[in-house]
Amino acid sequence: MFFDVDIYHHSLNWMNPWRNILFDLLKYKSNPILITKETIYTADSLWTLSRLWKELLAKFSLKKGDTILLHLPKSEHLLANIINGLFQSYPLILANPKWDLWEIKKQTNPKIIITDKNNFEYFSHFMKEKQYEFIRVLNQDFVIIHLPEGNNIEEVVFFLRTSGTHSPKWIGLTNREIFFNINVHSKIFEEYSIVLSILPWFHSFGLILDLLSTFLKKSYIIIDENHGKDIEYIDFLFEKFLFRHLSMVPLTLEKLIENGYESILFHLNSGIIGGAKIPSKYLPLLKNTKLRVGYGQTEAGPGISIGEPGDWENNYVGRILCDVMISEDGEILYHGDNVYQYELKDGSIIKYDSNRWVSSGDLGFLIDDRLYYEGRKSYIFKLKNGRWFNPLLIEEQIKREYQIDHCIILNDNHVGLIVIFSNDIRTTYLIPLIEKTLLYAIRPYIKAIITIQKEEFFKTNKGDYDRLKIYKYVVGRYGLHDYRVK
Repeated sequence: MFFDVDIYHHSLNWMNPWRNILFDLLKYKSNPILITKETIYTADSLWTLSRLWKELLAKFSLKKGDTILLHLPKSEHLLANIINGLFQSYPLILANPKWDLWEIKKQTNPKIIITDKNNFEYFSHFMKEKQYEFIRVLNQDFVIIHLPEGNNIEEVVFFLRTSGTHSPKWIGLTNREIFFNINVHSKIFEEYSIVLSILPWFHSFGLILDLLSTFLKKSYIIIDENHGKDIEYIDFLFEKFLFRHLSMVPLTLEKLIENGYESILFHLNSGIIGGAKIPSKYLPLLKNTKLRVGYGQTEAGPGISIGEPGDWENNYVGRILCDVMISEDGEILYHGDNVYQYELKDGSIIKYDSNRWVSSGDLGFLIDDRLYYEGRKSYIFKLKNGRWFNPLLIEEQIKREYQIDHCIILNDNHVGLIVIFSNDIRTTYLIPLIEKTLLYAIRPYIKAIITIQKEEFFKTNKGDYDRLKIYKYVVGRYGLHDYRVK
């Protein structure tokens, strides 16, 4: 299924394009199919479930554009509410059910909240009057909370929170950005493919490319409720369903390979790996697969670049999908129909110029239309000699030239650089040589060289080093008073 962008643009002002798409896709149809741990849902049964949720919400007299916060786990009920929200033109705020519901409510100011009973028990302490209703759907208990005030905006389809750990933003995606991404990624997804969905649906990578794109291709979608964290369960699902499409973050790739399940990768017909930098040691293996590298952000809904199957090289993140330029200081900027137009700030909706250039916060470079990523701009810092330093470049060079898995260089503004290696015998033996070669130029600024266990190189859910967590850990455990701390 492919959507003509020009036709879509001409129809946007007077119709909801999702109504015809979803009705034709689901009503009286067998595919797409959703497979959960308990049940298999055909297209028509998903349609029926979405109509059930429509009736449950009808008593609250919602208007087109009233925002609904879905505080639900990845499930048939989340999908049914996504279908209903798209069909009824209710902007959906998708939130991780582990996030604090009261905080999310204050940040987003929804008209309706749908959550489960356990989350509601804590939330109810903040409510001044009875504005909620307990419901039971397919032997599961939910709560619908109706708020007297709440945002209404017809232009936005989804509000999604960025994955930034320090100051995440709530980005509003319209049909323009969503259909742009569905169209430019369309060739990746085969019709009737068997898909294992491990990515969360409250992020744009999981929602737009892992769910909607495969859903519109009438795929068999298998839900992994563990979000790819249990590698043995992924292998179990592979043996049971022989899935042929799998998109993932680098952390899942690492776990599959390091635990001996890399054979799954060779059986895949398609899949995207994105969200964090991919360790260079895995590139030779990836070249023998049909997997693609991808790069994007929630603000781009999410696509900025995508690679071809088996096209892998160090720092390469694919061919650009929109207008991209590199600023004087090396930052990636992008522009096009993927650029977000709305943002939620403290419960209020802000609109931006749709034709603007957006700063990615990432460093990179272009060779023709091939984009290369060099790390977050926030990672670079000034040395005491006044020069800017990007630690990721040295870290990657050390790993590549000395075949070391773990190396990180952190900065303490009051003390100096902290260089951290894993404490395995081979790496410890190589440290003096690395000091004399690749670390030689920054040696005057190094306060401590520390070795820790490989398990103490904490990572984010995507697979990047959690640099702040590692910094706090080594400072708390080792101190920084001696030049060399073992």
